This record gives sequence, structure tokens and C-alpha cells, in this order.
Amino acid sequence: MTGCPVGPETVPLPGDILNGYASTLQQTINKYNDVPTASVGIVYDQDLIFHYGTNFGNPAYPVPNPDTIYNIGSVTKVFTALLVYAQRDAGKLHLDDEVHELAGLPKWTPSARGMTWRQLITHRAGLQRETPCAAAAGICAKTSEEIIALTKMVPPVAPLNARPSYSNLGFAFAGNLAAQRSNMSFVDLCQEVIFDKLGMTRTGFPKQGVPIPSDFMPGFEDGEPVNPWLDFGYDAPAGGVYSTISDMQKLVSLSFRRNTPLGSRPDQIIDAPTVREWVDPQWVGAGPAPLSGIGAPWELKWLPDSDYWMLAKRGSIYGYTAAIIMVPQYKLAVITFVNTGIYLSITNMGVEILSVIVPVIKKQLEASAPPPIAPPNFDLVGYYKGKPETFPYPKSFLFGNVTIWKAQDERNYTRLAVKAEIVTLKGSVPIANGYLAYSAQYSTPAKEYWRVVPHEMACSATAGGPSQWMGRNLNDNSLEFDAELYGTVYRRVR
Repeated sequence: MTGCPVGPETVPLPGDILNGYASTLQQTINKYNDVPTASVGIVYDQDLIFHYGTNFGNPAYPVPNPDTIYNIGSVTKVFTALLVYAQRDAGKLHLDDEVHELAGLPKWTPSARGMTWRQLITHRAGLQRETPCAAAAGICAKTSEEIIALTKMVPPVAPLNARPSYSNLGFAFAGNLAAQRSNMSFVDLCQEVIFDKLGMTRTGFPKQGVPIPSDFMPGFEDGEPVNPWLDFGYDAPAGGVYSTISDMQKLVSLSFRRNTPLGSRPDQIIDAPTVREWVDPQWVGAGPAPLSGIGAPWELKWLPDSDYWMLAKRGSIYGYTAAIIMVPQYKLAVITFVNTGIYLSITNMGVEILSVIVPVIKKQLEASAPPPIAPPNFDLVGYYKGKPETFPYPKSFLFGNVTIWKAQDERNYTRLAVKAEIVTLKGSVPIANGYLAYSAQYSTPAKEYWRVVPHEMACSATAGGPSQWMGRNLNDNSLEFDAELYGTVYRRVR
């Protein structure tokens, strides 16, 4: 088996690498002048390497700097998912534990498993979209008991573990239930576990009785000013955070520390494998990209005209829109804030910025990065080919290819290396590369299940998160995947 990296290794870059492109980047941003202001930051690895703030020449609005505060809407869900992962790493929960009893909710299908933490933070718990607050815009004044009682009255909108169904309610449950297990409020737990440890001093939740910071950018809805200081109550985990470009850089940089162990530095709040799990997709489906996926809570696209997956999270809230768009392969991210609600073009802005900077960064990395380290020699098990049997794939899906290698590790445990791709009418798209490791935690029955564990010495994981790839009945003649991602049985072809 040989190494198959999807991009060059990241290395320190010259601090002025984007200086010659500042004008191009500013011109790109200035095209989106149908908003009052924009604040845009570019992150490479652990640094904010570019910022541009503009009021598009209108003196009625302040010019934002990297420390200007905006509400970020549903980008809050990134923090909520991170909190759940941090609590898992602290031993306070398991992602695949059922939570319906903790939430006070019934199993809608008594014979099936109940919803899990993982399903809540990946929009796969089948819950309705909105939290049933029935309150003024931006304020969820109902108690948890009232929320649960109202939720019981609405049947699920999708089966568990089916195609993702976007749910603010799912994230409201995830954040508040995680806080309940720590006997804290969600707001206080986020402050203690995330904001304080990452040094995000200008990030938080609006609180009643606390004055609005003086450099909070005013928001506008249909040209009219809005109240930016809204306490979302029970719905806060779905969209209640405010932040700055400078603070969000610290969050994004955490997502790039995939080899940094928990506790090795004060701001490493989750373990290295958990970082990978946080940014890996938990569901991948075919689409016009030709592939798209959902993570926790990232939205992913495979861009056919490039060589990378794009991870994004956009959020809109009364008078504000925010977005993070990342290319983990190059440890690059674009963070964008505007002060108007539901601004869909914010994604286009980020993608256009990436089209300028990715070639610059890629060229520099290829010129300066050391050659990749090849993985150890594994014995080839076989090649496998499958067609979907239970999952409603679009007609563009032809079949899947999987190649498996096997070795014994230092503990004499069987270790597998896997390379997988989907073949569509538009060509091959990589899905997952990594090691498979036996994991009793995910075994029913034990001894028959294998779970994908991304590993830096195998190919970088492009998709196919750890919850999806479960192989069973491994032998020399067949390898079956009992997988959410595929619903496909793979048989050995040679």
C-alpha cells in the first residue's frame, strides 16, 4: 500500500503571502455591496492572515475591524456540537447513548432505538425544524418542561438516521441536555468549557440586564434597525451566540489541530481523534456537487472543479448573517459577517474568496512541504465492488469501490486500511481513507464489527465519518458493510 495524500502537508507560510492579492480580495468582497457592512477574515492553520472590513463607502455605518461584534445565528450550532464532543471526551456522555429518556420524550417507534446525542447534532434525530417556543422573535421564554410537552404533540418529521432533516430543536435539546448533566446552564457551560479555554473574550450570549458592548455592530432587517441583544432562552444552543472575527479564528484553528492531544496545550479542549470526528461528515449523499454531506453541524460539498471538500456553516438571525467556509485539506477558512438578515450570497462570497486564495496557498505548500510519509506495508485483502440495495440513490450513482489491506498492530490486533470511492456518471469521488480498528463499543454482536478510525498515516479523510463505516463478517471471500452511508453490500471481486 502506498500513500495517497489529497493535498500537500501544511507548513508555516510567509506572513505576507496574501499581500499581493489584497486588492483582488477586496474587489471580490466589494462586489457584495447590497449589505450595510461586511467583516471578512481568512484563517490559515493557527493564524488570521487577512482581514477586510468595509461599510461600502456609507458613513452611516461604522467600518468593522477584527474585534467588531456581530450576532452569528446558526453558526452557534458549531459551538453546541463542540460542547457535546468536549463532554464526551470528559467522560460525561457517549455519542451513541439514547437520550429520549433524559429529554423526557417517548420513543415514537417503541421497538426501535431512541434518538442519540450523535443524531441530535447531525440533524438526524427526525425532530421538527423549530423549537416550539411560540414567543416573540428571538426569545424562547418557555421552560424545558413546556418545550418537551409541546414536542410530544408533534410526530417526527423523518425516521431516525435517515437523510438529515434540519432541526433547531435538535440542537436546543443537545445543548440544554448536555448542560443538565453538568448541573449548569447551557450559557455557563459554554463559557467554562469553550469560550474561557479558547480565549474567546468577546464571544458570548446576550443576557438580560447586561449592557450591549459599545462596538456591537447594529443589525438591519429589510433596511430597518433591529434589537441585537436578544436572550434566546432554551433555543440559545441553536442560534444565540455573538462573536468577532478574531475570536472565531481561535475556534477555526482548533478544527485544524488534528494531531494535538487533549490537554497538551491550554486551548486544546478536545482530543485529536475528536477533532477529526468533529469535522468529518456523518452522512454523505449524492447530489449535484456531485456529492454533499452533513457533519456536526457542517454542511459539505465536493467541488467538481477543484480537488477538495468544502465544509461550511451559515447562520442568519434577525439583522445578521454569518458564515464559516473551510477547506481542511489546506487548513484554510473564510469567516464572513454581514449585518443584514438571511443573506444567502454570503456563501457565494466565501467560495469566490477561496477560488482566489486556494491556488496561492496550494502552490506555496507544494513548493515547501516535505514529501508525505508512506503508511506501513499492509497485505492486500482484496478489492470489493457494491451497488446500493436499501438506500434510494439517484441515477447518477453507478457503484462503489473499496480496497482493503490488513496487518497486525503492536498489540497483535488486526488492523485494516481502507480506501473507498463512489463512481458516478461524472467520475470517481473519494469517500473515505483511513484505518479500520476493532471497537467493542460499537459492536452488536461483539467480534463482528469494525469501525473506521481516521489515521494520519493513511490518506487524509475526505469524507465518510466514523459513524458511517461499519464492516462486518470480514473473511477472505466477502466484506459486508452495514453502513448508514451506503445501504450497500460489497462483495469481493478479486
